[in-house]
Amino acid sequence: MNRKDFSLMWAAACAVSLAAWLSPTAHALGLQDAYQAARGHDPKFRAAQKDLEASAEARTIGRSFLLPEINLGASRGRNQLDRTVGTAANSLNYDSSSTAAQLRQPLYNRESMARYRQGDIQARYGEVQYAVRNNELILRMMEAYANLLLAHEQVGLAEAQTNAYKEQVRSSERLFARGEGTQTEVLEARASYELALAQLIEARGAVTNATGILGGIIGPDLKAVPRRLGRQFDFVKAGSEGLDKWVSAALESSGEIELRRLVVLNAREQLAITEAGQYPRLDLTASISRTESESINTINQTNAQKSIGLQLNLPLYAGGRTSAQVRQNEATLARAEAELADITQDISVELVRQLNALQGGASKIDALGKAVDSATQLVEATRKSVAGGVRVTLDVLNAEQRKYTAERDLAQAKFVYLQAWLRLRSAAGLLQPSDLTELERYLRAGGPVAPLFASP
Repeated sequence: MNRKDFSLMWAAACAVSLAAWLSPTAHALGLQDAYQAARGHDPKFRAAQKDLEASAEARTIGRSFLLPEINLGASRGRNQLDRTVGTAANSLNYDSSSTAAQLRQPLYNRESMARYRQGDIQARYGEVQYAVRNNELILRMMEAYANLLLAHEQVGLAEAQTNAYKEQVRSSERLFARGEGTQTEVLEARASYELALAQLIEARGAVTNATGILGGIIGPDLKAVPRRLGRQFDFVKAGSEGLDKWVSAALESSGEIELRRLVVLNAREQLAITEAGQYPRLDLTASISRTESESINTINQTNAQKSIGLQLNLPLYAGGRTSAQVRQNEATLARAEAELADITQDISVELVRQLNALQGGASKIDALGKAVDSATQLVEATRKSVAGGVRVTLDVLNAEQRKYTAERDLAQAKFVYLQAWLRLRSAAGLLQPSDLTELERYLRAGGPVAPLFASP
């Protein structure tokens, strides 16, 4: 086989392997489709939805401490009275009943006010936590989706390499049969083919594993995902925004930081609730009651009574319990404030990490793209050298392996780069479901995404 024929067969093998999973007849599972499916299937997110429903009731519970409390009580009984006076004894059977309604409205109650504010904080915590869980869902889904696409990409490359090595084995065998090659070249070609076949099996196994992971998030009924990154790759201009701008965005918009702020506010209100045990409480009370034969002195009498007034409770001594609880809650508040500072620092570190990943990833993608081009040229040059008797088959095999490795690393670097873009926006609190639409442009044509600070 001459060099031209071998090149044609290599191109055909690549086209067949890629067409197998880029078939236009398969309906593509877009990122937005995957996201909507994940919202309905992912167990962690469904649990977050129930947490949101539960936390929403905290606002109603907190408000209830400021509203009047009304109780209604009723009783009815059959009574027997045995009475002895001197030597005279008699018995009396009679019915008794009572009905009473009581109202209590707090007028001055520091604990009730603190519980009201705490209920609002807890409801807000649930709302922010839900948003954080939604962002986590986007990241988890995108990571699983990208891993599946990368696995498909690796299968396409491995299939192309395997077919090329297989043809190289045939070519070496034909040359050896004509006395133009050596047994060593045949063995080298076979060894490279078997290694490529093992890599193909491993790549197909990675597709199966990645499919299972993505299916666990979006559901088992996976549609085809024929997506791949284009050869041309435009980069996000992340270096123009300084770290201070990202930190400012995170302080304003980060859900993780807001959660810790709410924990601090909740701890402060819990401290206020405890301290309220040292202050007086003033309530408005009102009641209405009706009794019949309430006692032996009122047999066959019906009494109706109404009352309204104020009730003051002044705590004097509780065995030191209130003071101890105050100190305990002060320590809890201090811990919450420390955790807020810690998460703020962690977010800053994460922003630096992802910014570096974008900047370094861009350089890496550019270098790997050049490496692929150089490896492609090396393959062609090596084949010419073999035809001219300067190189041997092993040199072609090594060149093919370098090209495969460069293409594999380039595909992985692109997906890592896009994930860093998502993680950077997530850490800064800017991640939105609409960002998935921007990523679709990369998966369809390798085009650029929107600016990092674009409005949602």
